[in-house]
Amino acid sequence: MDNLEQSIRQLVSDALKDINNQPEIPASTGNLGVFSDINDAVLAAEIAFKEYIELPLDTRIKIIANIRKVSHEQNKIMSKKGVPVIDLYTFTKKFTPNGYIDHVHYRGNVRQQQADFISGNIVIILNK
Repeated sequence: MDNLEQSIRQLVSDALKDINNQPEIPASTGNLGVFSDINDAVLAAEIAFKEYIELPLDTRIKIIANIRKVSHEQNKIMSKKGVPVIDLYTFTKKFTPNGYIDHVHYRGNVRQQQADFISGNIVIILNK
């Protein structure tokens, strides 16, 4: 096993230890979208998506704009605290609209570039 793979395994192991030392999360924490059971999370996501697509387009546009705004603000906070941020959204938006196969799925070459971007950033983070 090479050093990179060993470092990734150690990182995951440490993260799992941190998670296991946390108090038990209830089945659902309401509006926070945190679930202790993956099946409950999937079901909630399916229900939420069905509700979302019924909303008027202008409302959906506002929701997405707000998600982007909050994500950008959180990225700034994390960066100031020295937490590495892998900004896949900013990297990927240069491929729109031609990088899509349909309304949400990217073409193979774009997915490969996304994978390279993520893995390259992980290597940089692990080597700091």
